[in-house]
Amino acid sequence: MASDITELPGHERRTHEELGIRLFEPAPPGFAPITASAEELLRYGYSPRPDSERHPKRYRQWRSVVSQITSVVLPQFATVPVVSAVASGQGHQGPFPTSGHSSDWAGIAVFPDFYDRIDAVFGRWTVPNLKPVASEQPPFICSSWIGIDGFAAGNNPVPTSLVQVGTTRLLTGGTIGGLFGADLTFPWFEWVPAGPTTITNLPVWPGDVMNCELLLTSSTEATIHLTNLTSGVSTSFVKFAPAHTEAAGICAEWIVELPEGSVNGHPLQLGRYGSVYFSDSFAATRGGKSLHPGSGDLLTMVNAFSSPLSMPTALGDTALKVDFSAGGSA
Repeated sequence: MASDITELPGHERRTHEELGIRLFEPAPPGFAPITASAEELLRYGYSPRPDSERHPKRYRQWRSVVSQITSVVLPQFATVPVVSAVASGQGHQGPFPTSGHSSDWAGIAVFPDFYDRIDAVFGRWTVPNLKPVASEQPPFICSSWIGIDGFAAGNNPVPTSLVQVGTTRLLTGGTIGGLFGADLTFPWFEWVPAGPTTITNLPVWPGDVMNCELLLTSSTEATIHLTNLTSGVSTSFVKFAPAHTEAAGICAEWIVELPEGSVNGHPLQLGRYGSVYFSDSFAATRGGKSLHPGSGDLLTMVNAFSSPLSMPTALGDTALKVDFSAGGSA
């Protein structure tokens, strides 16, 4: 059974230079992030240390994450051939989240005050397992991610585009020649309109707990910190925006998605994933506010007959779950 995205036909290894990525300097042996200076954390690609007095909860979360890191890898990259980029380059193509429904997304979105902007989003989720849906044909897929600017600003003269980081579970069901029943799980990122890219040397499996921090250091630059808390392996890098694209910080989201794409001509179908839980989730704004999914807008994934496929539920301020719903599919 295959488990490596690089085994998929059509995958292509990519260098960080051609992807518009800057890598951090490897930390020296024995580096201790808990006691390191702010300059050292920045130099070696660790997430910034929150002020323990102003933001005690954030500090405790940060300390917990960095304490669980046992290995830091310089990321290696490849395209994700089965998943399509958002075609328009304008963010999500679907109803505005306050309308409550989408054909491919389910989760929660938060929006800052009109005069404020989001500059960071945080989230932790457990990678779900995946089972076939009896009434559908493979391949089956489910993606879990956090992002910024998933819903485009209406009259913004500069295209504002989704920046997202997540994990995907894929069951091909024998639709790939020579990879019968390929069973794949992989981490990835995307800054639309560029296509999705996987991190090939950060192993991920169902049941793993992922922690992600997505920080906008400018409208054209994002720093990504992604850690598999189960294995202790972490990576980080700076991603620059595609040409003529900027992040506006108009929203942040925690989403379970049915991505567009196909395997050998067979369109991707949403697999039966059970529930995806997000915790320690919030967005930070330039004005110093914290926005929590507990007070955000819920977005339900529906099929062509408006029957629910995935339904979100807020679990307090900083946690949510998204549940698979048959929606007419047994």
